[in-house]
Amino acid sequence: MADYTFKVLIIGPAAVGKSSLIRRFVEDKFSLQYKFTIGVDFMSKIVEYETGKSAKLTVWDIGGQERFKILRRNFYEGTNGALVVFDLSRAQTFTKMKEWLSD
Repeated sequence: MADYTFKVLIIGPAAVGKSSLIRRFVEDKFSLQYKFTIGVDFMSKIVEYETGKSAKLTVWDIGGQERFKILRRNFYEGTNGALVVFDLSRAQTFTKMKEWLSD
């Protein structure tokens, strides 16, 4: 049982690698096959931060497709932190960062 529980969001435009980042962090796995997130998904991982102390991170994968924009804010409540992700190889995903930060 973890000493603390944190809700962390991974947000950003569609197809920037949010699901891949989460899967690599939680399961240490990577897949070359792209599968977009429908709405929201989440995974959990317990991390040790001091000897004998641990925290459960519930990492939420928020779908980046424009059609899910209306639903996003419903998942923001109770969040302890967020990573806003973009794709370095696609400049248009970086230009959308202001929109994601203001959301």
